[in-house]
Amino acid sequence: MEGEDQFDGNGILFIGDKGALSSPGWGGRPKLLPGSKDKAYQRPAPSLTRSKGHHREWLDACKGGPSPSSNFEYGAALTEVGLLGLVAMRVGKRILWDAKSMKCSNTPEADKYLKESYRAGWEVPS
Repeated sequence: MEGEDQFDGNGILFIGDKGALSSPGWGGRPKLLPGSKDKAYQRPAPSLTRSKGHHREWLDACKGGPSPSSNFEYGAALTEVGLLGLVAMRVGKRILWDAKSMKCSNTPEADKYLKESYRAGWEVPS
């Protein structure tokens, strides 16, 4: 196999009711399976502004331009969701998150994973 059909040992395969979607893993073009579905697929017209690059977006935002596509508000929310998934795995059940109080309202045993604890003598002053 040559070109984009060649896999390096990494990959993802999603199997659905009407076919499958394969991806070579580290950034290659995904393909619909069977191949006839991939050939028939029409990509939608681009609807998002293409990035000028992470650094250029950041500098433009610093100078009063639009927010970058990877702004901190979005990144913080995405990180919170991912970390809460890890907390749910640790406690072994579904958690209900109260963002205002920063607590799991149905799982008090999760609290120990939400705030760091410090050894005596190493506390952070408030």
